[in-house]
Amino acid sequence: MRLPSDTIRYIIQFLLGEGNEHLVPRISYGESDNPSVRMVIVPSRFFDDDIYLTVHSLPNLPLKKVEQTPLLYGTGEQERGSDGRLRIHADLVASSWFLLTRYEELMARSTSFDEHGRFIGKSSFAYKAGILDTPLIDRYGVLLRSWLRSCTEEAVSEPKPSYAAVNLTTDLDAPFFCRSIRSLVREILRATPLRKGSGYPLIALRSILGNVQNDPYFTFPILRDLRFQLQQFLSGECTVRQWLFIRSCLPHTKDCLYDRPQYSLHEGDLQYVLDYCRNQDIRIGLHVSYSAAGNATHLTRELSELQKEVSYPIQDIRYHYLRLPSRFSSEMTQAFAESGITDEWSPAYADVGGFRLGTSRPVRLMDPNDGMLHSLTLHPLTVMDCTMSDPAYMHLREEEALGYIERLAHSVRTHHGELNLLIHNHTLASPPALARMPNNYHRRLLRSLPRTLTGTSD
Repeated sequence: MRLPSDTIRYIIQFLLGEGNEHLVPRISYGESDNPSVRMVIVPSRFFDDDIYLTVHSLPNLPLKKVEQTPLLYGTGEQERGSDGRLRIHADLVASSWFLLTRYEELMARSTSFDEHGRFIGKSSFAYKAGILDTPLIDRYGVLLRSWLRSCTEEAVSEPKPSYAAVNLTTDLDAPFFCRSIRSLVREILRATPLRKGSGYPLIALRSILGNVQNDPYFTFPILRDLRFQLQQFLSGECTVRQWLFIRSCLPHTKDCLYDRPQYSLHEGDLQYVLDYCRNQDIRIGLHVSYSAAGNATHLTRELSELQKEVSYPIQDIRYHYLRLPSRFSSEMTQAFAESGITDEWSPAYADVGGFRLGTSRPVRLMDPNDGMLHSLTLHPLTVMDCTMSDPAYMHLREEEALGYIERLAHSVRTHHGELNLLIHNHTLASPPALARMPNNYHRRLLRSLPRTLTGTSD
């Protein structure tokens, strides 16, 4: 496949990072007659027509290393020509392309996908190679800038170790514990010996008789307080934002088990949540339903319904169950453009944390089939709460989860990336058992996050 020149330029610019846009012409992917070129990245055979999209295009293990950094394609050798140009036999473009486009998913076997159609993180090349916890493309940027300094007198900027942004995000899967008679009956039945006494009828009764802010799942103030604490600890280093991704439960979602519980944006309790978001500067995005994951028409209807309720354009989406398609259809990318969707927040594996796109920074969507560069920006999700705690996923203990977040956050901060956390409102319920998920320590975990994420000792 012949990669479009604007896509090549974008990848090189992304590797160089902010403040180095003027240096893109100094680097050529392949030989160039342009006298201003000071560095040549020598292509591997990855994009050759007889290699691309075949099993021969996949990286081989063990990976070669260049300056202690794993390299997916190329040998890592360097040579300086009589013209003063530096020629690098480390194909950083192909290596970046493989990770940024989730290239391997196009050729993966069906067994590499779970029952929800999600690519399994533990099946990924990055996990098997032991590089999933490393923002490898950000490290490629460090190498590229270092090499460029050796062959040009122009200033090359290095990003300051700091967060570019911190985003505390919540998916509104279950907005309330008990705000209806049906929910109360559910808890009464669960409290019977036949259900092993797993119901909480007294808590449900207090919830249904009280105000919505007294419902155990109304935990948005906890994240608001965390946001304020982080902003104070970071002392102006970056902006800390809070997000709520909300589903539009339209008729096409009603028969889908995974789009439950159903809730109406028009009911009073949801209106209170929306008003709370407005008053507390919590940004709202669309939580694309399970049913609409591959249906552009359904997605745009859900977006329209949510926009009616909030009375302003919604530009940000995240897929329910993190069902990010391996490839967006042309109908879907067209729907994004026409409906004003500019940002997508799903890139992460459900079963294991880390850097699914190989970077901690937002990056534009690129199509691995035709090489086209799209306007949609993908925001890497650093880690999700239940990914760490669920026995079917990582099944980390509380202290292990805290250490894991600390390591990922350190990598994000080192490379001036975005720290994006997904914390469900119901996982913060008190008592923790109300969330009906095993190993639920997330409310306690949050108390340690300000110092953990900022590297501040007690």
